[in-house]
Amino acid sequence: MTPVSEAEKFMKDHVLASTKDWRKDETAIHKAMTVATNLNHMAEYYWKSYSHIPSRVFGKSTFSEFREQLELTYPDYALIRDICDAHKHLKLDRPKKRVSKSDQSSVSKMTWGEESLLYELPNRVPYPC
Repeated sequence: MTPVSEAEKFMKDHVLASTKDWRKDETAIHKAMTVATNLNHMAEYYWKSYSHIPSRVFGKSTFSEFREQLELTYPDYALIRDICDAHKHLKLDRPKKRVSKSDQSSVSKMTWGEESLLYELPNRVPYPC
């Protein structure tokens, strides 16, 4: 039996579980924020599980470098990070950001074509465990 990494356990126990819970009530902002926060934390779990394998972490030697490359390669992760940081700090001051304030993430009506993002995002987040 192949050992399960901390990243795999976190993905199953937190990311997928919170996504399943949110799907039952997609207008609940607290559930959406829990999914985003778990996805944001997933990067660190992944790093701690696989940083000893350079090919799995873009050949980077620090978490900071890894996260920067992750955000360049997967812009959705950069957006998730900004949403979580704005929620935590109320306002973001760092130069590279996609969201500036916590009130930019809220429940509202969707416009034509946006609904697909709800169902694509968890599938678009990289998880090569």
